[in-house]
Amino acid sequence: MIDLNQVYESVLESDRAAIVICDPRHVIIYMNPAAISRYEKWGGRALLGKSLLDCHNEKSRDMIIKVVDWFKTSKDNNLVYTSYNPKENKDVYMIALRNDSGELIAYYEKHEYRNRETMKMYDMGHKNNPWEDINLEDYEAHMSLDSVQQLQMMNALMKEQFEAYPVKTAMVLGIAGGNGLEHVRADKYKMVYGIDINEDYLQAVSERYQSLGDVLKCLRIDLINEADKLPKAELVIANLLTEYIGYPAFQDVIKAVDPAYVSCVIQINTDEEKWVSDSPYLHAFDRLDEIHTQMDEKELEESMKEIGYQRILLHACPLPNGKALVRMDFKLGNKYVSNMRQD
Repeated sequence: MIDLNQVYESVLESDRAAIVICDPRHVIIYMNPAAISRYEKWGGRALLGKSLLDCHNEKSRDMIIKVVDWFKTSKDNNLVYTSYNPKENKDVYMIALRNDSGELIAYYEKHEYRNRETMKMYDMGHKNNPWEDINLEDYEAHMSLDSVQQLQMMNALMKEQFEAYPVKTAMVLGIAGGNGLEHVRADKYKMVYGIDINEDYLQAVSERYQSLGDVLKCLRIDLINEADKLPKAELVIANLLTEYIGYPAFQDVIKAVDPAYVSCVIQINTDEEKWVSDSPYLHAFDRLDEIHTQMDEKELEESMKEIGYQRILLHACPLPNGKALVRMDFKLGNKYVSNMRQD
């Protein structure tokens, strides 16, 4: 016979929303993995055995006590809607848990997210790349928020990257929705390749930038496993890309394309555990933890040196959320040049 206790525990452990269960005295008796991760900066697993009331301000403590007292007055009092979190687009409830006699034995806070699921329907096993599950609208909406401003900053950087070097062919790795392609001059470029693993992104790029005509060619290529399919180009633009394929795979990509110039933008995080900024679209990026690598300027520079490229530019751009975008340009076989420009 199936042990239902194990079934119940598995349901809690696998939930992607944070679940914190407290006894009627407000002592935290259970946290699922999502809760331990979410509340890591406040102690994470160390919160077990402590009072939930100590984690809240006076007003919130009073409301929690009132709700639990209400739960105790009747076995039919089991759910209270407590708040809406616009930043994460979720409703929050307090839920009573009872034994067979109807006695209150615990309670928990339930989070119900209202964002549309980005996972593909009936996707068995998540063997695909996480970027294939992220809706382009969610990605661009997150990146363009006033608290993030990466879409705007990346657009300005792309304009500089396209104009920086005397080349006629370029390749944009991880092109997403094509942000920055409006800066491609047809009188300069004969060919610009847009590379991505997400077919929907490439379709959107093709529709948005029809004016580029034959200059733009979109290719669906898995950069980790299919680098040998990449065409040659004189300039490679890789913005917020290396952190998702790692240094060795990036080296393979550059060797396959054999460009004269490589222009990268990496994100530097002040909080390495929370590298995606808070936003209503935060949970669209849940699976990126599977492939994300924290970037370091010196490590990237060293990995490029190993394949014959020397840094010729280092340009740091601070962001409003304490993060920074750092542009690093490299030239094949060029004498090392230190050129730090800080905005």
